[in-house]
Amino acid sequence: IAVDWLNPVLESRLGAGFGHGAKFGLGMAFAALSVLGAAHLEMHRRMVPVFGVASNCAPDGVKMSALGAGWMTVPFFLMGLGEIYTQPVLMHFAYTNSPASMRTLAAATGLVFGAVSSALFTVQEAILAPYVPNDL
Repeated sequence: IAVDWLNPVLESRLGAGFGHGAKFGLGMAFAALSVLGAAHLEMHRRMVPVFGVASNCAPDGVKMSALGAGWMTVPFFLMGLGEIYTQPVLMHFAYTNSPASMRTLAAATGLVFGAVSSALFTVQEAILAPYVPNDL
């Protein structure tokens, strides 16, 4: 979607103005929309009624919500678009601004930082689990 449809439309409308900075900004905008959409979705989910039926995919005792699980695809899709636009720009920036002898290290460091941030999120989630209600 991004490469075959959105990029050509933006390039034709913006001309040469759709460079790396604009792509990074667009990716960050998609990421922000994703987070805001997920927050809105969570607030809405807490207001909808809960069925008296136990969920088959949640821990024992958790009842199903009247809000369909398909709505979760919207924030995930938007975050995916954000990553499509930000990650290649960051890798390109690191590669082109590094000396030739350091390019591999710069690319590998970017990937390691991405992995470490994911790991830290997992640790944060485990630490905060007692404070987050499991009421899907």
